Amino acid sequence: MTDYSRSNILLPHFEEAEAFLNALDGKDAQFTFQTFDDVEVWSDEKKKNIKRQNKDLVRVYHGTFNEHKQALAAINKCAGGVFVKINKTDLKGRKKENILKIRAVFVDLDGSPIQPILDLPEDLQPHIIIESSPNKWHAYWLADNCSLELFPHVQRALAAKFKGDIAVNNIDRVMRLSGFSHNKGESFITRIHTMQDDLYPYSMNKLIVGLGLELEQPTQKKQTFDSFSNATHSGDFETVKRAAQGRWTAIFSRLGIALPPDNKHAHCPACGGTDRFRYDNQDGHGTFICNQGGNGILSGDGFALIQHKTGATSSEVLNMVRGIVMPDYQKKPFEPKQAQPRSSTDEEEIETHRNAPRGNDAMLYGIYGEFGRVAAKNTEVNPYAATFNLMIYISSAIGRDVFFYVGNDIHHIRLFGLHIGRSSKGQKGGAHSLLNRVSYHLAEREPTLAPRK
Repeated sequence: MTDYSRSNILLPHFEEAEAFLNALDGKDAQFTFQTFDDVEVWSDEKKKNIKRQNKDLVRVYHGTFNEHKQALAAINKCAGGVFVKINKTDLKGRKKENILKIRAVFVDLDGSPIQPILDLPEDLQPHIIIESSPNKWHAYWLADNCSLELFPHVQRALAAKFKGDIAVNNIDRVMRLSGFSHNKGESFITRIHTMQDDLYPYSMNKLIVGLGLELEQPTQKKQTFDSFSNATHSGDFETVKRAAQGRWTAIFSRLGIALPPDNKHAHCPACGGTDRFRYDNQDGHGTFICNQGGNGILSGDGFALIQHKTGATSSEVLNMVRGIVMPDYQKKPFEPKQAQPRSSTDEEEIETHRNAPRGNDAMLYGIYGEFGRVAAKNTEVNPYAATFNLMIYISSAIGRDVFFYVGNDIHHIRLFGLHIGRSSKGQKGGAHSLLNRVSYHLAEREPTLAPRK
């Protein structure tokens, strides 16, 4: 290589580069590094500075930083810029087809102020902020399972929100590596401004929703969180939505929709796209993202997922969910039926009772089960009666109905009851009395559970 070294080039800070790369993908991870000629020279013909484009300084290296840091430092000393592909490659090339995985989404502020990013809530702060040259900033959010198809949409949305460089959106983008000199003009060591202690990656849904990113309209219609309220009576929709919150996993199970573990990429249970679906259930609303194998981005809440799976209309989906979470709902005004003679062979009466679960020990688990077992041991009350007595009391205390699981099914507790068993003083007691008696026996085994006096 021709000696292009310059005496005013600052020495690289290897520890800065290592810290940045370790944050992106862990210690000793392999990267694709690229170098270019940083220097600009005056052109009399064009009457402006243009890139020198010394081809001797253009290199590509694949492997760990430790393997190539000396070669990178030598090029940097010759006024070459040192860059790294942020996203993971197959270590065989530097084009889009060589990209295997998205490590982070990021924005090059391109001279715009950093303060709007610094003012973000703590749970949306970027993991890394780099000062690439004086008052020029790059911000990185480590990404959990961002698809290759989603990446450019998020990049453009970040640039639009923070007034960054809209061109920084390709999956094979290289960015300046911290710890090396930026040699356009006076040399400046690209440095880490801030790095979070917690490097746990963000879910894409959290970033998109939390930052209010406005993604471009994909080739298919993007389903949003509020789409159903536009298609149905908003009051009715909001009532069902509140009733369903926190219960979507059970709702999907009832509807035969099999889900992958939370926040894990897997095949879509609706369209069948491979490794393009993630269920993150933000705030208990059943939220998901499906990239549909590159045919568009579909994201939304539990209602949208059911529609994605079944192809049903918004009103039909609303009725499906309402039938599960609000089984007593009556859309039509109540019209009393004429009294009919009761018969043990009445088909309607038999059907009404056919699906009622029979009591067994498998039903008695959790707080309900523990309460029932202690009641049976220390009082005259049947454990199932005691368990349901607790449910009645809780339902009254919280002002809403109670639901419980038997296997994979949820059951709506439609009970009104009064415990009339004898208390220790020979007096009749209600649900509150039974609760007090059992709580004292529980406290004998765990003093911290002793009731307040």
